[in-house]
Amino acid sequence: MRRLLLTALAAALITAIQAQSGSPETFGLNAQDSMSIASPQEVTITRTDSQVEIAVKYVLDGTTNEWEYSPGINPVQRTTIEAYGINIDNGKPIVFTGADMVTVIKTPESFRAIVTKSGEEGYTYSITQHGKSTLTAAVHRETSNGWNFNIPFIEKTGKREQSQPQKFRPNVNFTCTPTFGMGLVSATGQAGDVDLSFSNGSFEFILDRLIGIDYHMTPKQHVNFNFGLNWRNYRMLGDKRFIKEGNQVVTGDYPEGANIKFSRIKIFSLTLALTYDYHFSKHFGIGLGPVLCFNTGGNIKTRWSVDGQPDKDRQYNIRQNPVTVDFMGLVYTSPVAFYFKYSPCNVMTRDRGPEFRSMSAGVLLTF
Repeated sequence: MRRLLLTALAAALITAIQAQSGSPETFGLNAQDSMSIASPQEVTITRTDSQVEIAVKYVLDGTTNEWEYSPGINPVQRTTIEAYGINIDNGKPIVFTGADMVTVIKTPESFRAIVTKSGEEGYTYSITQHGKSTLTAAVHRETSNGWNFNIPFIEKTGKREQSQPQKFRPNVNFTCTPTFGMGLVSATGQAGDVDLSFSNGSFEFILDRLIGIDYHMTPKQHVNFNFGLNWRNYRMLGDKRFIKEGNQVVTGDYPEGANIKFSRIKIFSLTLALTYDYHFSKHFGIGLGPVLCFNTGGNIKTRWSVDGQPDKDRQYNIRQNPVTVDFMGLVYTSPVAFYFKYSPCNVMTRDRGPEFRSMSAGVLLTF
């Protein structure tokens, strides 16, 4: 009995898998389907405002075949295109020759076609159309004997001008890809009673890549120059606090009997970052470069309570160092990146505040 149940379960699983994997003759009939064709002779992808069409020529058992598919998406919510290793003219039908694989994936909410080629001149092209699937059109032909198998809703289109994907050429793009980051802040080279560490809850917010220039040296190597914003909070939780005395910031004691909350220095900066990125793949890469910080704002805030009565002190114009430099390392795991920054510069102007240098680590997320 047990063996019979296992056999029935295996058969059900095989049937379910086969139902989700289409062949050229049947692809598109199921609400959710996928199909791959290895070593296609030619793949043509045509994009219009309302749809994407794909045509594939391939050889199977010595016979040349042609397959065409046009998904029905209504309405088209958006179209996403990703290209790595090639330059694409999206205004014309694109013809790929010598690709290793073409994969087509259909779901009730989207349609996706992926063309890949490996090696030194390898590339990846992916186009995804998002929206509710409606009617579909597919045609499969054995061109050697004229056999024709049609799925309804065939629509023939006139011959159109086509473009071949070109070998990658270095190029420069102006970008606006807002990136939000959050991290923990610590300090090195702390002098006197300064006690700043990751465990104190010191933190920073980053809004980066608001405007930038992206220079593609090779398909895997980029140089980026970007403008952003940065807020850093350096917190102390011990029995000392930051105090502004005249034109200087010093550390001092809380009032007697105080229940200590925190004392912090906040620095606001305009940033210019120059980074070199190397992408091992679409979803993994590393980056390294300097970040120039124009520290335009700074203040002190301290909170405590005495006999249950809250009290606070806030001071401005603290004479922070107006320009500092961070050295940043990045690890990209799309769409999230992890960063580490270290600054050899003192946060406060020399002889106007306690000495300490900034260090931070956190995550970045691209909108």
